[in-house]
Amino acid sequence: LGQDPIGRPSMLERSFQILSFQFMLPALIHAAGQSNTRSGDPLVLILAPTRELAQQIQVVGADFCASTNMRSTCIYGGAPKPPQKREIRYGIEVCIATPGRLLDFVREKTINLDRVTFLVLDEADRMLDMGFEPQIRKIIKCIRVSLDQQGNSRRSCGFECVA
Repeated sequence: LGQDPIGRPSMLERSFQILSFQFMLPALIHAAGQSNTRSGDPLVLILAPTRELAQQIQVVGADFCASTNMRSTCIYGGAPKPPQKREIRYGIEVCIATPGRLLDFVREKTINLDRVTFLVLDEADRMLDMGFEPQIRKIIKCIRVSLDQQGNSRRSCGFECVA
């Protein structure tokens, strides 16, 4: 994603920001309504199929989180683990991750998904096409199911975004 010759964000970049905004805003509103002490464990989990997409989401997420005094981090394979672990231990509300590295951190007990109450599967169809279904199922099993005031155990929203 880049800029046009005048230095403005390109149409592609603006489109991506709008698509990310569509799930980032409800996620942050939801997280803001939760009781929160920085435990290192996220309230919002956004899964992406590739590190490039995860990093792009993090750029948008960091901007939104900064304005709400929340913290986000991006964890993905192909990068050193120690800096990612430090970010998690410092405390985050939003975790943007690829399935493989996230499961590594869950197995190592670096991150606990018990507090996650908002899950986004960005480009879910692509993740399934890439064979991530077993990892996604493992991740969902790590997320606790809590009941709301009406006794409902889960709310699901679907977004179809075509740029």
